[in-house]
Amino acid sequence: MDMPALFHSLRLGVSWLALALLLPLLPGLADPARAGDDDALDRKKAALLLKVQINRAIKTGARWVAERQRPDGSFRLSKSNPTGPFPQSQHRFGFAALCFYTLADCGYGPEREEIKKALSYLRKRYRQQMKGDYWTQASSYSLSLLVLGLHTLYVTPGKREALDER
Repeated sequence: MDMPALFHSLRLGVSWLALALLLPLLPGLADPARAGDDDALDRKKAALLLKVQINRAIKTGARWVAERQRPDGSFRLSKSNPTGPFPQSQHRFGFAALCFYTLADCGYGPEREEIKKALSYLRKRYRQQMKGDYWTQASSYSLSLLVLGLHTLYVTPGKREALDER
């Protein structure tokens, strides 16, 4: 047998082997009677896998936010940029409130050091801003993020487990 014919027969053999191995995995083709049960089971497996992937993404995102917290409790967008996107701006309060709300919504509890530092920073900045003029005060958007974070942290902690059970 010459080389091209040998390669052709090997490729054909591998193709048939692959088809024989994959056929039982295709619902409805291997056994049409079991296709409905397999579809339901596959949907449950897919939903469970999706839930695991979503939870992993949430944990990764929350870790990313927490790693960008400064020692004073404020946050920056980049680890390499110590002053962050808002070096001396009133937006640092809003950005810290957004990060605080994110961590609280991702399951960080009041006992976590990241939450304690963020609350300490927000409390201090709020008091400073309320002493200033209108333009340096915290905006309603920033304050609403803080309120949402506090609500998530202290009012609805038990509801998260109920949502995860669904």
